[in-house]
Amino acid sequence: MRLRLLTASPMQFACIAVSKNQPIAELLVSLLRSGGCHPLPVAASSHIDLAGADHGFFVQVPQREAARAIRLLRGLRFDGVTMAIG
Repeated sequence: MRLRLLTASPMQFACIAVSKNQPIAELLVSLLRSGGCHPLPVAASSHIDLAGADHGFFVQVPQREAARAIRLLRGLRFDGVTMAIG
């Protein structure tokens, strides 16, 4: 018996927002989920946070949902959040 490994093509994700505040990033993810999008769990930047260095928490959605997710969040204004332009 031969087994063939089937691999799905990797799903592409788009970063639609970066927040300097993790709870705000989590709030954005929650709002996206309630709007029918499928964001990844909040991810922190991979570099080490040094005094004075910028860091961020990324809000990412599947590429095919990026435009919709940006529209859902377009009117929201939070300090320390950079939104993608869409």
